Amino acid sequence: MANTTAIIIIVAILFLVGIIVFALWYLGYIPGTTTTTPKTPDAGTTPDAGTTPDAGTTPDAETTGFRNLSQPGLGSMCRSDMDKPTYQADDFVVVAGTPSISLAQCKNSCTADKTCTAIIYNDYDNGKNAEGSCLKFVKSQLRAWTTGDTQTCYVNNANKPDPLSETNPLGSYKGTSPTATVCRNNKASNGYNSADYRQNADKKTNYTTSINQCKSDCDTNPDCHAIMFADSVAIDDKNAGKLGDCYIYTVKENLDIWPSNDQQMCYVNNGNPPDTVTSHF
Repeated sequence: MANTTAIIIIVAILFLVGIIVFALWYLGYIPGTTTTTPKTPDAGTTPDAGTTPDAGTTPDAETTGFRNLSQPGLGSMCRSDMDKPTYQADDFVVVAGTPSISLAQCKNSCTADKTCTAIIYNDYDNGKNAEGSCLKFVKSQLRAWTTGDTQTCYVNNANKPDPLSETNPLGSYKGTSPTATVCRNNKASNGYNSADYRQNADKKTNYTTSINQCKSDCDTNPDCHAIMFADSVAIDDKNAGKLGDCYIYTVKENLDIWPSNDQQMCYVNNGNPPDTVTSHF
């Protein structure tokens, strides 16, 4: 009887041990030969189609080989003069078909010309150059000057000028009042004196352009200390001006800022201000 009881106890113990071992194996604590099924990637981890490179990042055949030298929102001029943006006719060759050719045609004409190091192209009519105007730049040195015009200087990457100077961003200018003002060298009144302003190439003391072009002209003139620009049509019939009138103020010693009935503003050149600035309002 005792032997039978001992056998029953041993069998019971072995049975319990078997259950425990099986449980440990099933839970993975004991290595086995069962193959673990890889975890299926969550659908959310699948790369989104939106991460595929946009077709717009593929180099466009029309623009390959040329680099736009303009600052964002501005135009640029190709010039061989490294000190000032002087236009020199022998820097350029007018492309046949101007002003009715595309940008791609302009670039292709340059690519086919071994002397062409850059182009100037007009995207639309700016009053001086018609839309579709194309000039090939044929000098070995180039400086791209910032302008408010619609023209753009593109350098030919396959035949780069040397030296090549990038465009300079427009300088900093401070408007002198929320109302209309004029730049004067006169402490007694807002009387106008043409000698206080620079004349442009057309011998005009004031000329019509954009605010960015006016600033650019000041930036490239070491004698410019302020600009006066008409933001809209003047309302003073006696001094009637027009939208875009630009004056380059060149008096270093003094600037008097007077209120005005005209729709214009005197902007101080922060990079090259007058010695003394006096506001009379």
